[in-house]
Amino acid sequence: MIKTILLLISVVTLSVANCKVISADSFLNSTLPLKGIWISDHVIAIDDINPTHYKYIIHFDEDEGIVLDHVGHFDAESEGFYKKFDYVSHSNYAKFFINLSSSQLKRAIKGSVKIVKKDLYSDQVVDQFSLSLAGLLDQRFSYNGDKLGPTFNEDSATLRLWAPTAQRVAIHFYYGPNTRTEILGSPFELKQNSENVWIYTGKNLKGLYYRYEIESYKRRLGGISVEQVTDLYSTNLSMNSLFSHLIDVSNDSMPSRWRSHELNSKHAINDFSDISIYELHVRDFSYFDESQPEEHRGKFMAFTNAKSNGVRHLKKLADAGISHIHLLPVTDQSSVEEDETKRLDLSLEDFKFLQESSGSGEAQQIMAKRIRGRDGFNWGYDPLHYQALEGSYSTDPNSDARIIEFRKMVMSLHSMGLGVVADTVFNHYSGLLNLDSYVPDYYYSLNNCGDITNDSCCPDLATENKMVHKLIVDSALNLVKWYRLDGIRFDLMGFLTKSLMKEIRVELDKLTPQSDGVDGKKVFMYGEGWHFGPLVRKLPAEAVTQHGAAAMNMGIATFNDRFRDAVKGKGQNSKDLFTDDAFVTDKMSQRENVLMGLMGSLKGIKGGYVNNPGESINYITAHDKTTLWDTLVAKTGLASSTDQLVRLQQLSLSFLSLAQGVPFFHAGVEILRSKSGDENSYDSGDWFNKIDYSYQNNGWRGGLPPSWIHENLNGWGKWNYRLNYVSSPTELHIRDTMNHFLDLQRIRRSSKLFRLSTREQVLQKVSLPEKLMDENGNFDPRLVVVKLDDRVGEDVDPDRSVIWVAFNTSWSECLSFEDSDLIGTGVQLHPILQQSDNRFAVGANNHHCRDGRAKGRMTIPPQSTMVYYIK
Repeated sequence: MIKTILLLISVVTLSVANCKVISADSFLNSTLPLKGIWISDHVIAIDDINPTHYKYIIHFDEDEGIVLDHVGHFDAESEGFYKKFDYVSHSNYAKFFINLSSSQLKRAIKGSVKIVKKDLYSDQVVDQFSLSLAGLLDQRFSYNGDKLGPTFNEDSATLRLWAPTAQRVAIHFYYGPNTRTEILGSPFELKQNSENVWIYTGKNLKGLYYRYEIESYKRRLGGISVEQVTDLYSTNLSMNSLFSHLIDVSNDSMPSRWRSHELNSKHAINDFSDISIYELHVRDFSYFDESQPEEHRGKFMAFTNAKSNGVRHLKKLADAGISHIHLLPVTDQSSVEEDETKRLDLSLEDFKFLQESSGSGEAQQIMAKRIRGRDGFNWGYDPLHYQALEGSYSTDPNSDARIIEFRKMVMSLHSMGLGVVADTVFNHYSGLLNLDSYVPDYYYSLNNCGDITNDSCCPDLATENKMVHKLIVDSALNLVKWYRLDGIRFDLMGFLTKSLMKEIRVELDKLTPQSDGVDGKKVFMYGEGWHFGPLVRKLPAEAVTQHGAAAMNMGIATFNDRFRDAVKGKGQNSKDLFTDDAFVTDKMSQRENVLMGLMGSLKGIKGGYVNNPGESINYITAHDKTTLWDTLVAKTGLASSTDQLVRLQQLSLSFLSLAQGVPFFHAGVEILRSKSGDENSYDSGDWFNKIDYSYQNNGWRGGLPPSWIHENLNGWGKWNYRLNYVSSPTELHIRDTMNHFLDLQRIRRSSKLFRLSTREQVLQKVSLPEKLMDENGNFDPRLVVVKLDDRVGEDVDPDRSVIWVAFNTSWSECLSFEDSDLIGTGVQLHPILQQSDNRFAVGANNHHCRDGRAKGRMTIPPQSTMVYYIK
């Protein structure tokens, strides 16, 4: 993406753990660390517990310097003090005063800033360092307009770039994506306006390709650099993101009926608790699907082929009750070569060869390793541009095909009744130099030494900074408006600020179908609320963790790991993964969390944390870690037959589908999908990530998982034994599980009692009968019963007054529960279960369980889920 033209001083790597002390005689050979923060016009914070022992002199571009005035510590700041610097009041930062004019400040941010620390008595230099300028930039040099990037007006286009620290900005225009031939007069110099934005306006620019040339001082280099970069606000790109492409995405590149098409909902979505989500990777969906045209395999267009196995499968899901398709990142990413002629991908012949070599061998991973990094597979959590789509998913990365084809995919999914959710990665960036090329030391989260943090796996973004905040808000809103999205999933949401998420929610709510093509109030927001990262350390009250999201009370949902780990057991490391600790395998240590999850994980219930059920994303597995099949094989594969493993998977899906909250399903979980034990398949290639929508093979026994993933290598011995010992499920097993999954979705859709909207409704209508007994009449915790009573509170189901859902996790015993409302002849097995083709959900008679309904007792077969009701 970036070509560095001139680097005056090479980069010197600094220690992350401890900031180096830079003495006077070593300055010229060192990169200055950051040990201070320029917070506002007149306030500088320096990390020093004993500031009165020293004199601090600030230098701009090696001038004579200005002595800073020490004015105390940050322990009594006014309400106007920047919230994002609240942490300095709890640390060792000393407060200094500086008085510069506007012109002096503008000069300061465009050059080098150095603090010389001298001993107050000897006047010896004891350290030298620089300052973070983020606070000053936010206060005096940020941009509040709404039109960064390209905008269009009749026959002209205007480009705007926020780069206040740049000394010079020019723009290079190119005729095409495959040529370095520039248009006459290129490059063109940009002018910086009073709003700190560089602007260029010209005629007949639409369709051209371009890059910026930015000249600025970079602390990491210790001098001036001149770099060519694409537009941070690019709406489209050339192949491999080499050039930005001037496309008016708001008005052009639209397939027929794009503006007029609507989401053909199969089921009413009156509030977020009515949503159910299916998480899918674009390439997984179709790469090995022979029912797809070859040119569409692994691409957006595969979703438009109505006769393909995959599309027929999605239609079944939509008809049964799935409402939204969550697509792993679809915006521009750095890891995949977009030029197919330069890639090494598995062919169908390779696929068939590997299929024949299945078992516990190493042939599959040897082939995957040979093409690793050179194939077209990656999950895509390595963003380069937030508002441009990924070219490898299009049939032509060098045109606007990615825009047109993505929109065709959305139209196709909408026609099936499926909303579209885009997975966004606003917490980090994949490239190091690129964001620093626009405004050095601003976009990335920095530690106390000035080094970029990478808690997320990659360079973390400083989302508390105003223009990072703006970039994310603009990107989220544009993606929704341009592509008619129905939801946004936020990766590592704990790295984002509450104010940021609040603004996205507020701005989305303003969107209307008439003016924007989208009803913004119906756009669902959810993400990972894990409690870690730079924001949690610096500003914990601002981080959108699970509790942080709930505290906002704006309907922003988070993934529920409590319910996840309770139902299927822990599996975040190899030791936990191979421990049999799942509630579905009749282990009771997590029973309370299962009950909490079934009741919506509400505040006030032990372990609960959400305000309303729609804020809990109930999931068992996702793209991360092992699939549900592999998890169950790891935990019980040495003691379970294939039939029993299938029962366990179906029982797990029952808990997930019939709990209060938003169910979230990893693609393939309904057809027993396996990754052959791979615990982290982001870079494992197509073989280990395949999905077979023809229902012939689930992927188990596909070879030992890739050894370059340390999680897999740690468990290799255990996987080797299981891959040899545990048989693959048959087509009948796969189809049975698919039918069971469809039954569960139909049951969930059959009554609003399964999808209650508010905390009040749940507390009124949901209870947990406690008379749970084994065959000897003793209490047995392996049975869980949920009672949904519509006789209390506002009526939500006109057809049923009471529903019971009973989960029996015992492997062999019939268990019973008692309820006086069961007495009589009006209790019925749910008609969907009565008509089910699934071998494992046909009722108690097949298990010879005694029915004591006449005495108010219901008996549940082992390893089954039963649903009863009275009208």
